[in-house]
Amino acid sequence: MARQRIVIALGGNALLKRGEALTAANQRANVRAAARAIAPITDGNDIVISHGNGPQVGLLALQAAQNDTGTPLDVLGAESEGMIGYMIEQELGNQIPFERPIATTMLVLGLIMFLFAIKPLLFKGKDWRSTVGLENE
Repeated sequence: MARQRIVIALGGNALLKRGEALTAANQRANVRAAARAIAPITDGNDIVISHGNGPQVGLLALQAAQNDTGTPLDVLGAESEGMIGYMIEQELGNQIPFERPIATTMLVLGLIMFLFAIKPLLFKGKDWRSTVGLENE
């Protein structure tokens, strides 16, 4: 079979199930389960994993507000995204041969949506169009 590029999206709620305590152990267990499901299709394919971070960044925002840290939401988002990416790399790396490379990167959703002319149905925070100078479109 020909090599394929497979895109897998893991929502933040897949990484932390409803009702579960937001602990590193719970998130790691859920990431491990996802990695076990993904590992068999990595051989001979290019895998792209995208992940959400809603519950994780939400908790960090609540903690920042309670402690009056003044940490901006974009920094909290980066913190949670980095943690999740790290866990995905570790757990997937435990499931596949060492010779198969794993890398993470960050995509700016607003820019991607702009480039592909995607009109979002759900806004979180500031409208993405204003960040690329399209607030009146």
